[in-house]
Amino acid sequence: MYTDVYYSNFWYSRFYKGPETDFSGNLVTNEIEHHARCLRLLAMFFEKIYIPRTHLLTFRTKLQSQINRSVFEHKDFGFLLEAGVIAVSSYPGIDAKQDNERIVGRKSGTERVIYPDEDGYLGLIPIDSEYKIDSLSEAEGNTVSFPEYADVLEMENPNLSRMFLDAIARSNTKELPFYHEEFLQRLHEKLPADDFIKVWKETNSIYLTSGAISDKCIAHFNEELESLNFRYRPMNFDRYLFSPATLYTFLRSMFSDTEIQKILYADIEEVHGYIRSGTSGSNRALRFRQDYQKFAKQLSIALRGTVAANTLDQLVMGHAIDAALHNRFRRMTTAVSGALNDLEKLSRLGDLDGSGIAARGGITVLNRGMGILQRVALSRRYPGFVHFSNMLKGHLKGVTVQ
Repeated sequence: MYTDVYYSNFWYSRFYKGPETDFSGNLVTNEIEHHARCLRLLAMFFEKIYIPRTHLLTFRTKLQSQINRSVFEHKDFGFLLEAGVIAVSSYPGIDAKQDNERIVGRKSGTERVIYPDEDGYLGLIPIDSEYKIDSLSEAEGNTVSFPEYADVLEMENPNLSRMFLDAIARSNTKELPFYHEEFLQRLHEKLPADDFIKVWKETNSIYLTSGAISDKCIAHFNEELESLNFRYRPMNFDRYLFSPATLYTFLRSMFSDTEIQKILYADIEEVHGYIRSGTSGSNRALRFRQDYQKFAKQLSIALRGTVAANTLDQLVMGHAIDAALHNRFRRMTTAVSGALNDLEKLSRLGDLDGSGIAARGGITVLNRGMGILQRVALSRRYPGFVHFSNMLKGHLKGVTVQ
């Protein structure tokens, strides 16, 4: 069972591709809200959300430090940190302050990466004395995995492979045998945009799935950053079933639209107080997470090799989730094929954003919650789903969204 999830949305690499948002000055606000939604969703399904310290100290643009500072000061982040859900890693054997200094000290070895220079920013980085990650071993591992990818590139594009290997050879510092941030920037400077985006996504996935994290931690598939070729890597499990987008679609099968609004936007302590260990609802939350792991494993096996495993659209995932919840896998293929045909028609009409992902907010068949008879049938197979959702529905009755 995966008790922890690797959260990659703070990663500097997100901003190599322009954010899919407007340029009316709302980028920082949109990013803060995006992080808050993702963290709430993940906290419902995992005991801990692992955030690498380097992701909070290494930037593609100075705007990232402004976004991070605002997230750190957000009530949701503070609540999850105090409840022990958010875990920011440190290098083994040194405290958080020294680890901050170690990472920021890399700026003397590169001109291509931005580090924080705001007064007091380093003091805002949370401390977790238990989550130790050996980033040096991770970097050493990448000196093997990245050249292996260059071998694949050579078959398709020898010139691209040579540039890739040259970027690897030049991407090191006195401390690190492979400095991923330096590598990406060197590659970005050399490659045409289309080639870079492809290689960027592939190497992002390599980086996120081959890190020095424990067996209990999984990197959810990050559709903004990753290549579909790595959706089932490294453990033959569909990581998209743990992405915030899919978790949101799953919750819409359990809760009404009004309840979903409260889950995402009402006061976090009032709605999600059960997250604290030892509270009256913590046992139900644990059983809910355990049942989702079983559910996701079953659904992952059913999706593999189907057209559904090659699309990120939540309408398709909605049909797959509906079939799995009601034990109707035989009907899933037909439902998913129909959904893909509908999406193709919508795309021609311009109703989709062109990325293959339905507009945020979700086109889904599961937007009204589940009926009584369906919940009774479900309780026999996944009692954790029903007991937890009943508890949370009770909490939500007296809650308002400010």
